[in-house]
Amino acid sequence: MPLRSYPTAPDGLPAIDAIARIAAAAIEFCELINAGQSCKVSRGFAALPPTGEGAATRVAIAVKRFYDEAGEEAEQQAELGAEQRAEQGSPPSPQLSNAGRRFHSEAELLATCTHPNVVRCLGMATCEGQRCLLFPLAERGNLWDVLHDERAALPWERRLRFSIDVARAVAHLHSLPTPVAHSDLKSKNILVAADWSVSVGDLGDAQRARGEVDSVAIAGTPEWMAPELLEHINFGRYAIPWVAPEQGGLDLLPCDVFSLGTVLWEVATRQVPYDGMRRRQVVEQVVNHYKQPGEMPGEDTALEALLGDCWQREPAARPSAAQVLLRLEALLDEHFRLVSIGLGS
Repeated sequence: MPLRSYPTAPDGLPAIDAIARIAAAAIEFCELINAGQSCKVSRGFAALPPTGEGAATRVAIAVKRFYDEAGEEAEQQAELGAEQRAEQGSPPSPQLSNAGRRFHSEAELLATCTHPNVVRCLGMATCEGQRCLLFPLAERGNLWDVLHDERAALPWERRLRFSIDVARAVAHLHSLPTPVAHSDLKSKNILVAADWSVSVGDLGDAQRARGEVDSVAIAGTPEWMAPELLEHINFGRYAIPWVAPEQGGLDLLPCDVFSLGTVLWEVATRQVPYDGMRRRQVVEQVVNHYKQPGEMPGEDTALEALLGDCWQREPAARPSAAQVLLRLEALLDEHFRLVSIGLGS
């Protein structure tokens, strides 16, 4: 569900002044990095317009292209204005397709969300009929790949900093004037730069957690999802009417915190959540038996306590993302203290 409604410009892209429009001719596509059901990401280069006087700058980028197997015709109809449809005698159009919804949602959020640990959008474009978002290329790839690269030296301090950067991003999204839930937080959606800083990306499923909301999309990846979300998937529900949390409705912010806890577990253990289990098994085990993703990292009781709090069965019992961040910063301070007296490395 888009975070708000922006008018559509003649080029089919939302009229968002904060995001530059890049001509398709200025984009060079290279090898494919990843592909999903509604988008694919490629390496590439783009000639970005100068911020002042001077020539365009050629930079390495990641290009995210949004597509639907159902075709673009229905989506284009969905974006025609009501007056145009009436003039053309067209029937009422459907909602934006999944790809269109994700594109608009992500573009609209990126236009207003500026934070060093949230991925930065360099521009948007239309290439061969597909909407595209352009991002700086993350030189080290995603956090999943880094954690599972046996050649990567990841001392404890570096991994704590990974966790702190992710918590900062989530805390920022949750602290916006209209709080936003990421809704698909996992290591594969977290990017690692050359300096080892990380940024949270793939905001296509992000949705408002408060305010004027009609429905809640049950989005995410089962291995990282909170049990209150998996319960809906178990019954085949992928969207539910929105009810205020104080009136007993689903609160998406604690769902993000549950996912954040699983990312912290990944960083601490460098293991795969629910390794060897099929997703149907994950759903059943988490919903019915509250199974955790794997063995706890045994060397740090404070971290174990934090993970346990993030995974509380009752959403209201989980800490806020801001509280998780404070506890992670305390863990880093304690690490420095132990190193200073020769008890850490």
